[in-house]
Amino acid sequence: MNKNILLLSLGLLTATSLFSQNLKDSLLFHYPFDGDMNDMSTKGNAGLVFGPTFSDDAKFGKSILFDGIDDYLTSPANVFDCSAKPFTFCIWVKSNISTITSTSRFNVLQQEDDPNNTAIKGRTIAYAGYDATSTLLAFRTFVGNKALNGIVPVSESTWYHVAITGNPVTKTRKMYINGQLDASDSAIVTSFEASKGALTWGRAKLTASATGTWMNGYLDDAAMFNFELSKDQIALIMAVGVKDFATGIKSNTSASTASVLNNGSRTPVIALSRAANVDIFDITGKMVFSAITTYPNDKITLNNLQSGQYIARINSASSSVALKVLVK
Repeated sequence: MNKNILLLSLGLLTATSLFSQNLKDSLLFHYPFDGDMNDMSTKGNAGLVFGPTFSDDAKFGKSILFDGIDDYLTSPANVFDCSAKPFTFCIWVKSNISTITSTSRFNVLQQEDDPNNTAIKGRTIAYAGYDATSTLLAFRTFVGNKALNGIVPVSESTWYHVAITGNPVTKTRKMYINGQLDASDSAIVTSFEASKGALTWGRAKLTASATGTWMNGYLDDAAMFNFELSKDQIALIMAVGVKDFATGIKSNTSASTASVLNNGSRTPVIALSRAANVDIFDITGKMVFSAITTYPNDKITLNNLQSGQYIARINSASSSVALKVLVK
């Protein structure tokens, strides 16, 4: 296979950011679940834990484990109003689906009714359930009082990255599974609910029976942004996590003007200008390569990468950078 790779340099730390602003202020909440329900955004929306335990089986740091019987979490009211402006909810999920039947489901995130007007209903922001034929278990959302149904099958004990975007102006919704668009609609939703109700994790509303909705499995690195993330932004979150994404990790966006390295044998190489740790992820967020360089032996040969787009996370002693890598 003839392959070239865009030349990446750790000297590009002054390159244009992939985003025009530090996105930490755009977070409505960020729960890493690293041993607590502390909110790592600037909003201070710490939650409460009712039963779940923390686990080393995680995508980043630790995750939180639900027993499928009576475990749940809560976040305060007035955190999220899906009618106010566009949003993106994203999270890693791994479920023990053997407990799910054709008449049940597992809730990831549920909004309660508005605390000032219970006629304004909170909806299920993310859950997994079976289709009408009881054959396909997939992720879904009910924001907008209408189900948006995914088609990617949910398997036992497998991590999935779920991202759901909504826009109350255009009345559109999108759902991404592992960085790929899984479902979308446009102008189907009449309106988005204006509930400012509290958030409940791992079960149905606290005012309703939770039978058939208990989460049995793991959640990790959950966040809500007050704008719609793009597909590329979601892929970057999968690779580096919400923390590094939101605090302004840099990315080389000048791919069209970047040099192409061709070393004669057409073996793709990354050339660095200093010692660094290099991790490379495919578009599903799976790490496909990892190495540590020592200057001046700073070239990394990538013999086994297939043609396609990747994300390289490069950490040196003084800084970090994330770059898009195109292998052709």
